[in-house]
Amino acid sequence: MKARIAIAILALALAGPAEAKVWSGADLTVSGNTSNNCDLRVVEVTHSGRSIDPITVTVQSRLTSQARIYAEMKFTRGAVSYSGTMTGLVSAGQQTTMRGVRPPVGGADHSSALVDGSSVEVRFNLCSWPG
Repeated sequence: MKARIAIAILALALAGPAEAKVWSGADLTVSGNTSNNCDLRVVEVTHSGRSIDPITVTVQSRLTSQARIYAEMKFTRGAVSYSGTMTGLVSAGQQTTMRGVRPPVGGADHSSALVDGSSVEVRFNLCSWPG
């Protein structure tokens, strides 16, 4: 049993780092970022490549006060889609990173995410002032 555990640990160590993904252009659709009380610029939409990590969305606020952001994300790869909600708090003129859905898992050891050939949609539903 100890030998099997040691082999599994060695295999994970030799697997190397997963490839990161940045969505842009035709692979990324953003809506609502300049409506619904929002004035946001999407800085980047990324994934680390590791199966345990979610897709992250970094936004820059162009608002004059702090705001709570409510958004939805949809990840699509082929015929498979994953959707989820995100929320974040951003100060005036600052950036924040929100965590979205996790893409499907792949690889022989299930340590990498299947993100090649995928697209992401981010829809900002509302920006409200906390308080």
